[in-house]
Amino acid sequence: MTYSRLVFILALALAACSRPARPKPTPIPPTAPLITATAPTIPTVVPSPAFTPVAAVTIACSELGGAWTGGMAAMRPDGSAYDVSACERPLPMRQAEMVKPAERDAERWGEARCNDGTPFGFSLQLSPSGQSREWIIYLEGGAFCEDDALDCASRGHRLSSTPDAGDRTFVAMINTGIFNRAAQQNPAFHDANIAFAHYCSSDGWSGATTQKRPTQADPEGWYFSGRANVRAMVEILIQRYGLDDSNPQTRVLFAGSSAGGIGVEVNADTLARLLPRTAADGRLMLVDDGGFIPDFDDPAYRPGEADVPLRELIIAAYDFWGSSLNPLCEAERRQAGEHPGRCFLSAVVYPYLTQPPPDGLGLPVFIQYSSIDEFALNLHGIEDRNDAADAAALERWRANTLASLEGMEWVFSGGARPYHTVLQSDEKMQMGPPGQTFLETLSRFWEGGAPMRIIFGNP
Repeated sequence: MTYSRLVFILALALAACSRPARPKPTPIPPTAPLITATAPTIPTVVPSPAFTPVAAVTIACSELGGAWTGGMAAMRPDGSAYDVSACERPLPMRQAEMVKPAERDAERWGEARCNDGTPFGFSLQLSPSGQSREWIIYLEGGAFCEDDALDCASRGHRLSSTPDAGDRTFVAMINTGIFNRAAQQNPAFHDANIAFAHYCSSDGWSGATTQKRPTQADPEGWYFSGRANVRAMVEILIQRYGLDDSNPQTRVLFAGSSAGGIGVEVNADTLARLLPRTAADGRLMLVDDGGFIPDFDDPAYRPGEADVPLRELIIAAYDFWGSSLNPLCEAERRQAGEHPGRCFLSAVVYPYLTQPPPDGLGLPVFIQYSSIDEFALNLHGIEDRNDAADAAALERWRANTLASLEGMEWVFSGGARPYHTVLQSDEKMQMGPPGQTFLETLSRFWEGGAPMRIIFGNP
């Protein structure tokens, strides 16, 4: 392994400081418990139960979360959520509230946790105007580990443990790219409600088991709970923060970068199940930013430290994490005698995301993936464009990627130089041909325009 490749892999492990202990909040009357899958040989998806109707409960809005400063909220008759329309909040909300579902309701969301068992958290910043019914639900990236291509022991605290900020405390929110609050720079999304999920499960947001699993990172094992984390985040947004599937103005952009983009493909069925009206009306939209997984193999350029093709690596990772992927895709793979882990391949799962029910979820999907993705090239050791062998491998990768993107309606793919993700960068949001920049293309997608395939910069 070359020095630059070693540096790249080690850079994935980021350190963080210890956090102060926080007092436990006042319990909220529960609705229904969170149920997740056990750890079978081939994991299956266990859906969230229906909300159990409860007697009318009215509580102070401040009990629901730190974002609310006053007012009272009544439980809706079906027990699904509190009506927060009378809740008071600062305008604008300049910081974000740290939300750790397991600390709000351990019975329901206790399995929403990081690799080390500490609580999963996400940053929540409500609409600056207080009027928007549009949501960005975003999954953070940070690669993965499966003790073959990438070693879990190198992950570091930030990528395997709870965020340092305590539950209900306020933290800074990223203010660039799609999260930019300036209307001139980000006209489509500047006023959206934002939930930024912090990645600490190392599994592409796919793990669906409740027990620790063996890993070199810890002799006692790690939890891989990405699926439970996404579900808990969406459920608490519905229950306590006004994400309302019954409101026809509700629109949701479910987006993620790198491993978060993988997570969008993996967890789209969860959002479609929890927000059925929004999904059925085409108001739940998916953006995979740099998480696309092509089916590439070159024996001289295998991923990381692995000695198997990418398609075999993801199958091994599926078993290592106890993953659950798109249920329709998994079922058909099993019927065909194939491993369900093949549903990690983006071209394989894509039809199950986009085809109308019952064959798919019927959701609009936007793919952003460079034809010479920087992370993927580094992972495969394709490092030196001046080296003849590496340059030839790069062109094979490019051709494979472009072939994998065929048939996908909304695509943005640059090929002039390697890059990885776009959504967090003001500069990269302006990439692309005049009139067809990433920001312009994404805005047209969001507004329901005709599909666009912006593929540029290739030889």
